[in-house]
Amino acid sequence: VAHNHDNSWNFTDAHGDPNEPGALMVVCLWHAINEDPTLDVYLNTQAQAKYGPVFDVLLPNFPAIVASYSPLQHVSISSEIGEYAVNRTIDGQNRIFLIYFLRDVDGIWRLDSM
Repeated sequence: VAHNHDNSWNFTDAHGDPNEPGALMVVCLWHAINEDPTLDVYLNTQAQAKYGPVFDVLLPNFPAIVASYSPLQHVSISSEIGEYAVNRTIDGQNRIFLIYFLRDVDGIWRLDSM
């Protein structure tokens, strides 16, 4: 958090996220998912169906998986959709994985796809 000379405030996640509506919320959501992927409240309905069973299987290895990719990187964000990316080295090649967050019908940001 930074106070600007024009008396406004800047909020970032210390990784360069812009001061855009929803950006800080998306980053907090990503950190919460990494801490406990079994909480379906962080995923929209489609993502719950798609990723819930996968997260259940990966749960014992989740800390190592999370440690293997980069911090969340901002790509773009609007009032309804946030596009972010993480990178991970697999077999010596740097791979980029896109992650999408949507503002759900109830106004809450949730993970949609990755």
